[in-house]
Amino acid sequence: MGPSGPAVIQGWHGQSFERPLRRTREYIDVVRAVLTGDPVDYDGDLIQTQGFRLRQDAPDPAPAIDVTGMGPKAVELAGRFADGWHALLFTADGIRERLADLRRGMDLGDRDADAVQTTLVVPCCAQPDAAAARDLTRQHLAFYVGGMGEFYRDSLARQGYEAPATDVYDAWQDGDHERAVGLVTDDLLDAFAAAGTQADVRDRLAAFAGIDGVDAVAVSFPRAADNAVIDDTLAAVAPAPAHTP
Repeated sequence: MGPSGPAVIQGWHGQSFERPLRRTREYIDVVRAVLTGDPVDYDGDLIQTQGFRLRQDAPDPAPAIDVTGMGPKAVELAGRFADGWHALLFTADGIRERLADLRRGMDLGDRDADAVQTTLVVPCCAQPDAAAARDLTRQHLAFYVGGMGEFYRDSLARQGYEAPATDVYDAWQDGDHERAVGLVTDDLLDAFAAAGTQADVRDRLAAFAGIDGVDAVAVSFPRAADNAVIDDTLAAVAPAPAHTP
């Protein structure tokens, strides 16, 4: 879970985006209480509920609560209160820098070193036509950086990509989506995603999985991918089946 951003919360849902970190913290508290199966009375700064409870047996074990975040304080919050950090659109160097914020949050919460798992979400697209796979992924990155508010643009800027991120954002905001997609260079694409042939994607995904401090990778797909593209990508990244003698 996470607070999203003003473009979605205010623009799409018509709700206030006030105090996003506090709102995330309160959602963690409420969801954790709900998952016990007991009635929940919660009087937070932003969220209030009385007598809410599940209409079925509580899950056992309760699912872990991952929090997504890009900025230092959001990642610190994940380390302090959540079971995991869900990291999206990070380079190897960028995620290492944020892992320091995660550890600081864990220290503030007096938590064990292995209490919070880090999952890196990697946009992936594997196709026999490598150029087509990369173009689909370029469009995906351009949409996120240019069309989903300022948060992804600012996150890329913190990771050393301020100029290209700003160029993509400005072109998309001007309505020139084709130009925005073209501004996603090969270097930018490979820094944040795994796209190309099946072998290309497997190698790139293995590099992301090998980053020190990353516990797992999660695969996402280009927003314009159809079922055939998704199936091809899954075939490329799925773990090999265990050998049965």
